[in-house]
Parts: sequence; structure tokens; C-alpha cells
Amino acid sequence: MIKTEMNNLQLNEKQLIDCISKCNNNSEISDFLNKNLISIEKLEPPFGELRSEHLIKALTIAKFFNTNELISEVPLLQKFYSAIAKNIQSNRNFNQRSYIEFYKSQFSDLRISESNWKRVLNKISLETFIGIDKICEKAIILWNSLSGFKTTNSCSGHYDSNRYFSFSNFDFQFNLNGINISKVSKLLKSAFSNFDSDFFKIDIEINNNQLGINFFQIPPKKWINEHNKIPIIELCNKIFVQFKATFNTNENFENFDTQKYNSTIEAVEFVRRNLWKYINQMNVNLQISDSEDDSFWNIFRARCLIFEETYKDYYISEKAINNVTLFWKKIENVGIDLQ
Repeated sequence: MIKTEMNNLQLNEKQLIDCISKCNNNSEISDFLNKNLISIEKLEPPFGELRSEHLIKALTIAKFFNTNELISEVPLLQKFYSAIAKNIQSNRNFNQRSYIEFYKSQFSDLRISESNWKRVLNKISLETFIGIDKICEKAIILWNSLSGFKTTNSCSGHYDSNRYFSFSNFDFQFNLNGINISKVSKLLKSAFSNFDSDFFKIDIEINNNQLGINFFQIPPKKWINEHNKIPIIELCNKIFVQFKATFNTNENFENFDTQKYNSTIEAVEFVRRNLWKYINQMNVNLQISDSEDDSFWNIFRARCLIFEETYKDYYISEKAINNVTLFWKKIENVGIDLQ
């Protein structure tokens, strides 16, 4: 089952394919995807979303190999791309060498040895690569070229997502026997040492053989004043009063004082984490059924994403996207250091 959103309109699978079928060539298809910010949600395992940038990437793969055979094996894209490449035949051999050629064509500036490219192939399928956000790509490729590391999740943000470009995350598994994770963690922390801790929150968490990095940013006071937005601390206090009155079961609530925090973003993080925690708890305690779940989150998701919604204009601005890009560039640079 596929749920498609295009310009806030719901399209079924047939309507989407009909739109694509009206395009005359790959260039027109790419333009269509870019202009309409399509999002296709996978409602069956493996769950997730493919947005315009991912669909364009799948189109690039079809064009490179001159066939839709590779991507037609992805259930979500099978019918979608039958409308694009149904008359194309290919004589290209689909082997390790051709896959490496594809990746090299996309990342010609990366200095990765043949053996390390083979590591990438063993860790990232084309289906996985299609779903990787463009901003994350180089960092993901580099870390998967390393021995002892395998990425498991990543997200950079999107113009049309609930989170916009407020949040990024990078997660990987590592070999417990072969990797000095303390050294790697120090390298990562050092890479972000010049991020202003009043506006950026970097969390690095290690759990068994997993390491995760979460990045969150808030707009500076100057931007808030210029755009006549509610000050962040005022918003924190407003939301805090609401959920304290609703979920007053945690003694930490009594100790919450925005004036005691070392930075504004620490106060924001307290509110954000508790909003998700207690609203998820409410969802469970009320025994919300699957059929009711969409309605429940239509009401409460916006409350959980109060900072993203309030400061959306900042999060989709060039400045915010540049911050996200810098975050991934630093992860990429650490990967280069570890080569």
C-alpha cells in the first residue's frame, strides 16, 4: 500500500503514475518530481518514506544502467518506474564492477580504494542507497568503506517533512573487537567543538555495538526578533506549564527552571523530550487502536513538533540548511580521518 502526498493533495498510485506517464523524457520527470515535492510512504515493512530527491536518485540509477530492472525489484518503485522505462532494454552486465562504476560516477572526488568500494557494496544495496538523503550521501559512503563500521540509520531533513531541517541523525554499528570506539567518539566530539552550544545540540550515545549522533538546532535570537516570533524561552515556559498540568507525575517537573540551564537549547531539549515521552505514554495508556492512531497523531504530532512548527521559516532557510550540511561535512571529514 502506498500513500502519496503532492502539494498537500492525496494521490493514489494510479494518479501518480498517470502524471509521470505524461512526461516525455527523464528530464521532464525530474522537473515534475522537484516541483511537486512528492512523498511516498511505505505503509508495509520495511516502513519509511521516499521523497522527490530519492525518486530522482532512482531515476539516475535507471538512466545509468539503461534499465529499470534493478529498481523494479524494489516493490515500492516497481509500478512507478514501469511508466518511465518500459521500453528500455539494456546489455549492461549487472555485476560488482558495474556497481562500483556507478558509485564512482556519483562520487568522483572520493578517494576510496577498490577493496573499500567492495565493502560499500557489501553494506549498501541500491535500495538502501535510494533512500539515503542527498546531504548525507558522502558521509554514509565513506563510513561504509571503513572496516568495522556499518551505518544503520540517517536523516538530514526535508522541506516538506514534519521536522524540516531542524534535526539530523547518524547511527552505525561497530566491531566491538576491532574498533576503539572511545577514540572514534572523541574524534566526533572534537569535530563539533566549534558549534555554538547555545544554538546546537549534539548528542553522542553509545549502546553496546551501536553509536548514534543526534543533531538539533534552534534559531538565534536575532532571527527571532527580525521575524517577530515568540522568544524560545517564552515558548518553553508556555509548553512546560501545559504538560506539567497534564502529566504532573515526574519530580523533574518541579525542578525545571529555564534560568538554571547553561544554554537555551538545553531548556528546549527538556521540553522536547518530555513532550514526546508523555504523549507517547498517553497513546499507550489510552490503548489507542491502529485505526485511531492516525487521528491521535493528527492532533498531537503538531504539539510534539511545536518548535519545528513555530520556527519553520528558519528551518527551511538557507542558513539552517547550511548548518545541517556542515554537520554532515564534519561526519564526512571524520570518516576521511579514519581511512
